[in-house]
Amino acid sequence: MPDTGDDFAGAIVHVTRALATAARQLDRAALPSNLDEGVDTIIAEVRGLNRAGDTLRREATRTKGATAPAILARAFAAYDAALEICTREQHAVDWAMTQHNLALAKAGGLGVEGTFDPSPHLAEALVHVEVALSVFFRAHMGHSHAAAVQLSDSMRAELNTLLWAAHRAPPGKGLRLEAIAAAIR
Repeated sequence: MPDTGDDFAGAIVHVTRALATAARQLDRAALPSNLDEGVDTIIAEVRGLNRAGDTLRREATRTKGATAPAILARAFAAYDAALEICTREQHAVDWAMTQHNLALAKAGGLGVEGTFDPSPHLAEALVHVEVALSVFFRAHMGHSHAAAVQLSDSMRAELNTLLWAAHRAPPGKGLRLEAIAAAIR
């Protein structure tokens, strides 16, 4: 039986986009006049793409073999598509949630990809979680702020561990010290 991981991942993204398109085409006359149609459908599409990305990220971690990285790439594509239609200026909270989800996917994808030097992936993930923290204020979004701080702290701790291991490795062996140090900054 052929592996359908790629087909499954593509179908989720396709269905999410189709649902968002259908939502845009609805007769909005029955809705309250103060509802901004453009904002409503953008948020629905962004949240749908986030759900698709989350599903694909979880599927990639459960999948064994060569298809896992392809599924993870589809998750990245779903989050990237959400960020293309949702800007910080327009929808700060949904933008920050997408950044946080992308950080989770990049950090969680290390085991999927089996990379030797995880520091560049952790550094990318750390950038995404840090920009999410610029929106997640403790006073107004306590849970999201705490989750992002915890994720940031765990990534920094992992990068520090990698830095320590690289420093102790014999010359020419192990991870690149400069790359890890740059990632922590």
